[in-house]
Amino acid sequence: DYLETKEADVILSDIRMFQTSGLEVARYVYEKKLDTMVCLFSGYEDFNYAREAIKYGVCGYILKPFKPQELIQKFKDIRKDLDQRAPPAFIYLSGEDWHDVKVHIEKTAYFIMTHDFAALDAALKHLFSELSAERENIIHFALFMLFERVLDLARDEGLALEQEQSLTGMLQELHNANQDQLADLTKEVVHRVIDLIDNLRFQHNTLLVDRLTAFIKAHISETISLDTLAQVFNFNPSYLSRRFKTETGCTLSEYINRIRLEQAMLLLRTTDQTMRQIATAVGYHNEKYFCRCFKNYTGCTTQEYKRKA
Repeated sequence: DYLETKEADVILSDIRMFQTSGLEVARYVYEKKLDTMVCLFSGYEDFNYAREAIKYGVCGYILKPFKPQELIQKFKDIRKDLDQRAPPAFIYLSGEDWHDVKVHIEKTAYFIMTHDFAALDAALKHLFSELSAERENIIHFALFMLFERVLDLARDEGLALEQEQSLTGMLQELHNANQDQLADLTKEVVHRVIDLIDNLRFQHNTLLVDRLTAFIKAHISETISLDTLAQVFNFNPSYLSRRFKTETGCTLSEYINRIRLEQAMLLLRTTDQTMRQIATAVGYHNEKYFCRCFKNYTGCTTQEYKRKA
């Protein structure tokens, strides 16, 4: 009602209120094309609403809880914009732009879950390169969206409420960071959350090695590769390889070969199958190669082993 009869240089509003929300105020100012700047403040849980506010040209937001100095500084910035008759700090962001940002965020989430750290760092670098320095506020919003997406991943792994509350402090770090700090700080925050997700995963997957070895034994006659196992268990190949070696002391390929040859030894002792049949049964499709691997492992040929058995 006030804006219908009076003018205002700037409006400061909570993004969610009991009657008229800050988002509704921003929409009204935008639709009526009023020469009024709107600044919103919001809590962590309000970022879905805050993203909507971008479309209505809000000049910024202040994350709760905030210090008085932050509010003072924001109004100094707004006063400077008013004096210069500059456009709002938040420009209109098209649906296509948001689509691109969301695609980058989903790629980042995928690389986090698969532990593809090289691709993750490249995705973060690309995200920053897509958003120019003139759009710092847009970068902040994109990072908050990314943070929320990463938190969703952690929640899926069983993130406890107290852990989530501690992570919101990282969001404040991003909010307080300047343009030069954002890229490095974002990378640091993402990797800190990855460490947490890893710990949660470890708690839920203490039998991962047992599951891996059971799968290998059940499919020993088939071609089993690191990529195959990574796809089955939804892990990045390099991460799965490192994890297996850390817990067993041997590589996956070493373990697979050992199981193949130990199974071959069992078949030599207990059956009358031919070398070709045994080789095929334990996953070797070349009999000569199988015999060479067998001798390297046991120190004797297949015929010598069978005679001794």
